[in-house]
Amino acid sequence: MHTIKVLDFLNAAIETISDIREWRSALLNAMENSYPVTDVWMANYREQAAKNLRLTSASGHNRFRS
Repeated sequence: MHTIKVLDFLNAAIETISDIREWRSALLNAMENSYPVTDVWMANYREQAAKNLRLTSASGHNRFRS
């Protein structure tokens, strides 16, 4: 049972890291190609990364308490 909890947490963490890396890649690409970076454009990446970070944090907190 504990192994399943750890795997769930690790999967959530990997998803969060993946979103942050995607956000970073998009930002670097925009900067390297002189594309305008607006708050609206970045908000989608920021919101997705923040959502997954919250889920990962909750997963870790809930999984390892019991």
